[in-house]
Amino acid sequence: MNAPYYLVGGTESILPGVKVWDIQRSFTRVISSYLPNNPIVWVGLDEVRNGLSAQVNCAKNALGPNAFVVSLSTLYFSDADREVSCTRIVDADFNSLGLAARPPSEDLSQQVKSIIAEAKGRPIIVVDDTLFHGQTIIFLKELGLPIHAAVEYFSAKNAVKTLEALGVQIFTVCTLDDYLDVMPLHDFLPIMPLCGKLLGEAKAEGLQYCGFGTDLSMSVPYIMPYISATMVGSWASIPWEYARDFSAFALTQSMILVERMNQVGMYTVADVKRRQPHRVSIPFLEGSTDEDNVLLSDVIRRAVHMSFCL
Repeated sequence: MNAPYYLVGGTESILPGVKVWDIQRSFTRVISSYLPNNPIVWVGLDEVRNGLSAQVNCAKNALGPNAFVVSLSTLYFSDADREVSCTRIVDADFNSLGLAARPPSEDLSQQVKSIIAEAKGRPIIVVDDTLFHGQTIIFLKELGLPIHAAVEYFSAKNAVKTLEALGVQIFTVCTLDDYLDVMPLHDFLPIMPLCGKLLGEAKAEGLQYCGFGTDLSMSVPYIMPYISATMVGSWASIPWEYARDFSAFALTQSMILVERMNQVGMYTVADVKRRQPHRVSIPFLEGSTDEDNVLLSDVIRRAVHMSFCL
């Protein structure tokens, strides 16, 4: 069998009163048409949550019931003692800068210090949805967090070997030997919480996100016109020759989603921030607004307009 492409339910699944199952199914169908030789595997949000909960119990059975549980993604696992609020940041040229705190959280070193103080020597279990390379866990260990075990839904086989060599036990639902990609659907929907990578810059005091005010950041969704066709291929494993068509499809689905969100009282970015707990960003395009009262429909319309200018 050829390498599977995993499409995972994300923040679109938690919009209160908004139907999304047909949109999720449409993305699975469309991606299948671009990758006819690769199985497209849909994994729903509840499936990930249930799988992680079961594996956390396994980890606690191994390390002891008093183990201290730290979540790296409260979307997928919220029943933790503490959270490390972190994300990967790219610069204005979309080069990776590394890991930094999600706005408006305190910096990562301070988060780690607080967790160590609260854990008081108990074994620490870190929970996340996907283990690609192990760099996040390695970075947190370098900051001083003594991680005894990691619980993941997806775990790349090579990353498991890397972390086990460092003394970290891995508990996982799905070990990935040969896979094309694992993508949360919200990365293709520009107005969704947690969409895309955060835009930031490296300063003397460390990595800082680019944004407006204390909690309004700028994000880079995984579609055109926010990134190039080539980058859609490298970031999302969609063949570059289909990038424009796929991006037009994603923007159309985003507009359908916006219309449904309007029906339940979510008209602006600020409305979305008030209705759910996760990071909401302004998708970055040249001349992006710095106001969170921007209409969601205007965000998508501007992206559509910019697409015609490419």
